[in-house]
Amino acid sequence: MPAIGNIALADGKGAPVTHTFSPTSTNGSKAVLHNRAASITRGEENLGIEVYRSQGKDGANRVLIQGSFPTIATVGGVETVVRVSKVDIAFSFAQDELEATRKDIRVMIAALLAHATMVTVIEKLESIY
Repeated sequence: MPAIGNIALADGKGAPVTHTFSPTSTNGSKAVLHNRAASITRGEENLGIEVYRSQGKDGANRVLIQGSFPTIATVGGVETVVRVSKVDIAFSFAQDELEATRKDIRVMIAALLAHATMVTVIEKLESIY
């Protein structure tokens, strides 16, 4: 089991900026991390990482990753959150799925997100035809 700690992620800017998410809470199955670089608390980016281990015979093991990324702007001289982008990623594995298969799937999904088609879909909001 990995210990909770900072997670540093570079963004996609021409000169990438590193966003450091620091732990704010954990209960042994869900960890919440915040990037406290924002000038206002409501503007903090956050990540939630949760692992559900199946308790039943036919249930699935799940990993949920959620992110919230506010945009701050000065409105009427006051910094405020003007919009929030959110990300939800869910993995669901049969109880008897092999660790090697879970690794393969994680690596393929990371590659999918970097694939030119998906870059266009996500960044340009263009559908696949």
